[in-house]
Amino acid sequence: MGMTVSDIATVCRSRSNEEERHSDEAQAYGYVASYVEERSKITLEQLAHDLDLWIRVHKRSIERSRAQGSTLHTVYKQQADVYQEVLSWAKGERSVKS
Repeated sequence: MGMTVSDIATVCRSRSNEEERHSDEAQAYGYVASYVEERSKITLEQLAHDLDLWIRVHKRSIERSRAQGSTLHTVYKQQADVYQEVLSWAKGERSVKS
């Protein structure tokens, strides 16, 4: 059986606490955990949809940042990678790696 929304929130909260406190990855995991915790009725399908939107926005931000010569694209890339990983859990494509 795949992960539940609650499982995803728990793993994200745990990872946000394990990572360096202010790392971009920790912040992204924490954001997902908070997002799910605040929406008690969110489904895996809705979470997957929302994560897909966040990834698209981050990809545009990466392109814009690079075009402007900013280094923020690295932050957006790290966060987008976290969202992509969580999206794969929500879709049941991958399981959590310890």
